[in-house]
Amino acid sequence: MSNKIVVLKKNEATVAVEFKDSEPVYINVTVPGKVTCGSIYAGRVSNVKKDINAVFVDFLPEVTGFLPFSELKKEVKQGDEILVQVIKEPSKSKGYTLSTEISLSGKYCVVFEKDNGIKVSQKTDKIMSDKLYDIFNEKLSVKKHGVIIRTSVDTDNVDDALCEYEKLSDKMDNILKFGEFKTLYSCVYHENPGYIRFIKDEIRNIDEIITEDEDLYKELKGEFEDIVKLHDPSRISLSALYRLKRSFDLATDKKVNLPCGGWIYIEPTETLTAIDVNSGKTDNKKEHNEMVKKVNFEAAEEISRQLKLRNISGMIFIDFINFDSEEDEAELLSYMRKLLKTDKCKTKVYGFTHLKLMELSRQKINAPIYEYLPYL
Repeated sequence: MSNKIVVLKKNEATVAVEFKDSEPVYINVTVPGKVTCGSIYAGRVSNVKKDINAVFVDFLPEVTGFLPFSELKKEVKQGDEILVQVIKEPSKSKGYTLSTEISLSGKYCVVFEKDNGIKVSQKTDKIMSDKLYDIFNEKLSVKKHGVIIRTSVDTDNVDDALCEYEKLSDKMDNILKFGEFKTLYSCVYHENPGYIRFIKDEIRNIDEIITEDEDLYKELKGEFEDIVKLHDPSRISLSALYRLKRSFDLATDKKVNLPCGGWIYIEPTETLTAIDVNSGKTDNKKEHNEMVKKVNFEAAEEISRQLKLRNISGMIFIDFINFDSEEDEAELLSYMRKLLKTDKCKTKVYGFTHLKLMELSRQKINAPIYEYLPYL
């Protein structure tokens, strides 16, 4: 059993599918020509809206971003030219979210403009975290900028991480020094495309990256070295070998079957996502109770997987089959919380509403998969 990422070109987009033990767990779609999160632009303040504690900034011709006051280093007024970094993709209610607090991401660490100390990813175990902190603290005699050390770092490659920190710090200094002199709408720093950043976030858990595109192979090889392999599609394509159509269907079909014979319906709307759990019928009360528990727990597992696979965010309501006992209901709630602990997006399970709907919320990082249907 191994964890792999398959990367291929599809309908002008670059699609990266992560597999864990042959099952898809995440799909990243990078669309050409789209503004890349992490890129830095010379923009101009078009409006200051104190009633919503935000500033609107034109950072490309006819492209406006949303800059919360909390992401501002200093007070600005309409017409001011400022450096902004794109930190979040647009939603239906507002455009790209921007920040003036700049950060640069690498393979091993994330470097921040402010000197806010040395931090280690919370996903790193405590013993390793303490070791990495001590090494960075000892060897960085001059800490020009703050840093978060990624989960991909351990004592074997910590020197590479230190070297990367120095390079990113120098790049940060150049951006801050020369960026303010760039002409309006200039891209001061262009971040890696989405699929590269996605792989960097997952790299600690990945054994192999596979592509059949030679240009992608060269790019991936430069970033990830030994674990990248070039597949020869002359006998069988990657799409056929890894049954990618099945993965795309699993991530986009409204109905998802469960092993027990039940199924779930996933219905995204403009304001929330509704999920309905269904099963077969039985007249025997004992069999019915056992069936309800089996279907609901299988559904919880599949829903926790689908939230990540489809990148569902915002408000989520799940209509499980009603239990006869509150103990079973509490057990299901606890199980769902356990399943979602490993989700890299912040997810909160609030409990059951008066109508017996399980209520969740999930942080939005990227757009949901259904917005990329034309490319899949």
